[in-house]
Amino acid sequence: MHESPGNKKKLYDDDLNPDIANSYSYLATTNQSLGYYDKALDYHRKALNVYKTIFGENHPSTISVMSNLGVLASYLKDYKTALKYAQETVDLWKSVFGEKHPNTAKSIFNLGIAYRDMGDDSKALEYYNEAAKILTEIYGNTDPNLAMFYDFTGNIYYNNNELDSAIKYFRQSLEIRQNIYGESHPDVAQSMVSLGLAYLKGGDYDTAITYFHDALKLFKKMYGEQHPDVAFSLSNIGMVYFEQGDYGKMLKYGNKAMEIIRPFIHRLSIMRIYEPMYRAYMELMKQSDKYVDDFLKFNSEYVFTITVEDDSVDEISEYALLEYNDWNIESLDNFFEEKEEPGSGRMLVIKDGVISEHNIDELSSITLDVKRVGKEQKSKIITAYKAWEKEHNVK
Repeated sequence: MHESPGNKKKLYDDDLNPDIANSYSYLATTNQSLGYYDKALDYHRKALNVYKTIFGENHPSTISVMSNLGVLASYLKDYKTALKYAQETVDLWKSVFGEKHPNTAKSIFNLGIAYRDMGDDSKALEYYNEAAKILTEIYGNTDPNLAMFYDFTGNIYYNNNELDSAIKYFRQSLEIRQNIYGESHPDVAQSMVSLGLAYLKGGDYDTAITYFHDALKLFKKMYGEQHPDVAFSLSNIGMVYFEQGDYGKMLKYGNKAMEIIRPFIHRLSIMRIYEPMYRAYMELMKQSDKYVDDFLKFNSEYVFTITVEDDSVDEISEYALLEYNDWNIESLDNFFEEKEEPGSGRMLVIKDGVISEHNIDELSSITLDVKRVGKEQKSKIITAYKAWEKEHNVK
């Protein structure tokens, strides 16, 4: 005798259903990808609560959400919480699958990231290497994650100016990706970029530009001419010419990059293209005043933005207002240099039409970027600045 649907016993309470938890996880991932971290955190926690209640702690779904919470904590700069979740997930994956499992390796790698975020590079390298060893024992050199592990390892050495070691790991990453994907794949091109940057930093300009050109060819082949990765590759080539003192050629590649990147400015940082162009103009203007008009024309389209904690504000400075003031054209080089002493420069910040002045050391936690602005926005900026100038008797 079959039970009618109405009499069928429910497997789960309405609020404690795996499908509900899966929906929470999907919403968390979606909000996190869009940068809505508070919403993502709420949904991750809801998913974790449901999974724990239904399956217990030692279940892949539960552990995966804990891992996601650790990654999100890192985005929120809550590194102690990120480290806590990372360590817990390592222990849980080991208890479920043992030492030699891809999930265990990935969790150990995430533990390394948590230590990197806390500034402990030696611990990070220890866990990166442990994770890479596990994957190698399981798959040999045929797993894309192994290439990613090598990339992160290389980046630590790169940031610490241990360039021979950085190149070693970047090259291993490139070889793995070429063996898996062949030549025409975005990850292959990105490995070439990493190698180019390492050789550039080490002063081997010929090798650097070869890798940058190879990456550019791949990106054009895969995406066509009008793609952000093409723009960034052109900028990288320009950086080589900058380091060689050929500022005119640097600007040639930089201007090409800027033209390509324009449609994507609303969602991508263009600081890495803008900064070397700014520096090139600074050097050329030291040589001759004839470059000043070119610089002012280029610079008049852009305004800096900074992020202070969670508040986005527009920076008003010599950069944005050079065409209206006689301030020292080089005075904001400080923004691109790491200074031994704080307070090495000042900035004017505009938010909601109100300008305030700050020393750089007063805004210790900032992310500097640059955006293209239209005439209407620029007009509002200038109006706000002139009001500030009048109030403070600036002449």
